[in-house]
Amino acid sequence: MGILQGVLEDELQRLENTKTYYKALVSELPKGSLSIKKRANSWYVYRAFRDGSKVQFVYIGKKDSLLAQKVETQLLKRKQIEGQLKVVIKQISAVKRSLRAFK
Repeated sequence: MGILQGVLEDELQRLENTKTYYKALVSELPKGSLSIKKRANSWYVYRAFRDGSKVQFVYIGKKDSLLAQKVETQLLKRKQIEGQLKVVIKQISAVKRSLRAFK
């Protein structure tokens, strides 16, 4: 049982490091989603996010601008990393549950 416990402890440490890494990546990326609005026959992109209980809208630019594409890519990357972070948190929970059997 000592070998299995050691492997689980190593896995727990690896998962904790991965969780910290993902949280750091998420904190660097913008939060929210894109909102596209039509104003005076042109389409404009805004980033919508929650600030406390209020929803904030930040102007990004015209729909076809490079900045709008960059922000869209960053938001998609954040969503992907947040999904991976949820998986890691579930795995941490499972490993901790398994380690309780050894104590």
